[in-house]
Amino acid sequence: MSTSLFTAILFVLPILVGLVTKKVAQSWIKTLIMVVLTGVTVAVKRSLDNGDQLNWSLIPLWIQGITVTVASYYGVMSNIGLGSLAPNIGIGKAPADNAEIGGV
Repeated sequence: MSTSLFTAILFVLPILVGLVTKKVAQSWIKTLIMVVLTGVTVAVKRSLDNGDQLNWSLIPLWIQGITVTVASYYGVMSNIGLGSLAPNIGIGKAPADNAEIGGV
């Protein structure tokens, strides 16, 4: 997997997190899902690149991945609303009413 493709995948991971969690889900749940998805993405990249076993050399690549996903979320996705494309669907506690998710 090329570095540019890897970076592009990491850049859109916050959108995936937004699709699998509700808008009102607690932030630690969203963070945990993003950390796990980033770890899986890093492991897949390493396996596709050279078939290495998972070991401690993945840590710097994982830190790079976390940096890109967090930067893309706070720099782009949250500002234009792409971090919560499906606010009522996914993991997280159901909202008490529509006012919490921007409804009427």
